Amino acid sequence: MLWTTVGTALCSASANSINQLVEVPYDAQMKRTRNRVLVRRALSSTHAFLFGISMIKILIHIEEKKEKKQNQSNLLIQFSFFFFFFFFFF
Repeated sequence: MLWTTVGTALCSASANSINQLVEVPYDAQMKRTRNRVLVRRALSSTHAFLFGISMIKILIHIEEKKEKKQNQSNLLIQFSFFFFFFFFFF
């Protein structure tokens, strides 16, 4: 459950930062959204893009570590089954 929450948060942060980057021209035209950080250029577009990409990279890194642990446990289960089968039936 924890990893699902972390993954969802990372995906949401990445999508929101890239979405805000795309909507800068539209936000500059509306009175309600003129004071947003990217519109005022308080944060550069490069930083917003790099933040979005880094959130995706962190998510990929976490998933690769989880997959590696899962593969190791699968190998242990397969080896145990093979050893049991070989030892007791041959």
